[in-house]
Amino acid sequence: MTKRAINITPEMEDKIVSVIESVSEKISWAIVIESIDKVLRQRYTEQGLRKRQRIADAYQVKRLFLARKKSFRGSIRSQDATARKIVELELKVERLERENNKLVAKFAVWSFNAAANHITEVELNAPIVND
Repeated sequence: MTKRAINITPEMEDKIVSVIESVSEKISWAIVIESIDKVLRQRYTEQGLRKRQRIADAYQVKRLFLARKKSFRGSIRSQDATARKIVELELKVERLERENNKLVAKFAVWSFNAAANHITEVELNAPIVND
């Protein structure tokens, strides 16, 4: 019987996204799951990973990047490591822009809900009290 993996915390989510970004040749959920198991010593299911939007987005962006890279394989191989790094950074920028757009949309919803419920900015910025 396999031991259950720990819950995916925001910190673990960051690590999983990094693992996905490090996949270099071919990507599939099976490869991602194996890579996470090797690097983080945690075994998650595809369904568990797909539920997390950041992880699913990172997977999609990486898949698109690798497909694009495959179509330009000859030209990328002839380039040096700096050119590859630029392409990898462009991939990261694309993923972060998607995440940022989703957060901006979520903020707009929160802002509307706060205004509709007469919650002030002071109340929103109040520290969380743990009793």
